[in-house]
Amino acid sequence: MGAKLQQEWNKTWKHVSAICNLLESADEYKALVALRALITKKNELERYQQEVCNAIGADNIGNAITMIKASSHGRAGLFQLPEQLQKIPQLWLEGRAETRKQKGVLKMTFFQAERQHRRLLPYLEDAWKVAGQRDSELAEMLKEQILQSYEETSADDMTKFCYAFVNDYELEEEEEKTERLVLNATSDEIERTLDYMLDPNRIYGVVSKEQS
Repeated sequence: MGAKLQQEWNKTWKHVSAICNLLESADEYKALVALRALITKKNELERYQQEVCNAIGADNIGNAITMIKASSHGRAGLFQLPEQLQKIPQLWLEGRAETRKQKGVLKMTFFQAERQHRRLLPYLEDAWKVAGQRDSELAEMLKEQILQSYEETSADDMTKFCYAFVNDYELEEEEEKTERLVLNATSDEIERTLDYMLDPNRIYGVVSKEQS
């Protein structure tokens, strides 16, 4: 073997030995196996990173991690909420027809309800936190009120409820408005309203001779 060839051989073997040491392999064959496994893991990791970026809406994994940390910090109170508030209310998925005593609730698809639930969570957390700051007996009563309202109202009404609860606002109920209008009305106004509602011509769409 010529001197130059020997020199190249020694140089190549030196690099092979370095690779074996880096891969903690006893010989070049085991190093090759380990290198192939490492490349496979690298490709899998890159695929997982891309999936995370796509799910978060980030352009790279660094920004994705930053967004996840910020989101986790902001949702720290989520784990303090009872399980009932972490689930979509059944009412949102089924809807409810409007009656004289209850407001109607528009039926939503699962994805619509899921989106509304995510938007509502910060308000739920704030309301739950405020309720927990009261005396134990009052706190339990307030929390029960939140849970009941959550199951019986729409997403929009629940958001207003939570905001008013946290900021100590007095929201006027629809029934109270109706009752006040009736109480403030004169007897003649009430009588004319009843006559109009009970008029058979109005109900069946018949126009009287006097009106024609």
